[in-house]
Amino acid sequence: MPNGLTPEERREIRAQLERTFEKSVADALMEVFERIAERQAEIALREELRALYGIVQEMAVALRDLQRAVAQLTEAQARTEERLGRLEEAIVHLTEAQARTEERVGRLEERTSRLEEAVTRLVEVQARMEERVGRLEEAVAQLTAAQARMEERVGRLEEAMA
Repeated sequence: MPNGLTPEERREIRAQLERTFEKSVADALMEVFERIAERQAEIALREELRALYGIVQEMAVALRDLQRAVAQLTEAQARTEERLGRLEEAIVHLTEAQARTEERVGRLEERTSRLEEAVTRLVEVQARMEERVGRLEEAVAQLTAAQARMEERVGRLEEAMA
C-alpha cells in the first residue's frame, strides 16, 4: 500500500497534534490523517495507472499505425526496387541500341562520304560533258552551215547544168 505521508510530514503533524490534543486523541487523529493520506495516495496511484493505461493504449494504436506504415513502405520499396530493375534493364537495352545506332551512323557517314566523292566526280564529269556538248553544238552548227553552203552550191550546180 502506498504511504501518503513522508516521515518528516508525520513528525510535524504529530508534533502539532500533541501540542493541541491529548496523546490518545493525537494518536487517533494521526491514524485518521495517515489513512486519509494513504487513501489519497491510492486514488492518485489509480488515476496515474489509468492515465498510464490510456497512454499505453494510445501507444498501442500508434504502434499498429506505425506497423501498417512500415508494411506499406516495405511494399512501396519492393515496387520501387522492381521498377528500378526494369529501368536498369531498359538502360542496358538503350545502351545496346545506342551502340548499334552509332555503328549505323558511322557506316552512313562512310557512305555519305563516298557519295560526296561520287557526286564530286559526277560534277566534274558533267562539266566535261557540258564542255564536249558545247563543242559538239559548235561542230553541229558548223556542219549545218557547211551543209547549207553545200546545198546552195549544189543548187547552183543544178541550175548551171540545167
